[in-house]
Amino acid sequence: PQSENKVLIVYGHNMASGHMFARLNYFLNTRNGLNYARSAPTINLDTLYERSEYKVFAVMLLNTRSEDGPYFDYLRTSFSGDADFMNFVANIRARSLFDYSDVDVNTDDELLILSTCTGESDAKFPEGRCVVVARKVRDGESSLVNTGSIVRNSDVIMPLAWYTNQDMEPHAYY
Repeated sequence: PQSENKVLIVYGHNMASGHMFARLNYFLNTRNGLNYARSAPTINLDTLYERSEYKVFAVMLLNTRSEDGPYFDYLRTSFSGDADFMNFVANIRARSLFDYSDVDVNTDDELLILSTCTGESDAKFPEGRCVVVARKVRDGESSLVNTGSIVRNSDVIMPLAWYTNQDMEPHAYY
């Protein structure tokens, strides 16, 4: 309960049975991912110490292998200062499949990261990760999210292998 980390990371398996974090990969579906994002704008997390609600603000497809392009370190839990934290948030938003414009993040916020492996057919490369990032609902703040404001990110930075394996022009980031 005395954790000083700005970020809590929870890992879960992508079980073929559909259990654990398998449903996170629904976000990656090119036809229905946006509908899924709009149907799941918040996360409830119950621990031994508290019940918390979080507003999702990013969903990322990331690589883990160096041969698939540069690695984005989403597994950070501490930061050198406010600017470092906000730069981390900006990099997450740049890699998000969806824009969550209704959900702001500030330097005092705490983040929750859910991470699971992807199937190669979903990611277009092996050993990918589907990562959902949310910020804790602030004291006195409504947990409601305007789901109509959630749209596809037209300039998302995908892993380099995602472009290469589909014979697509890589993002200008590369």
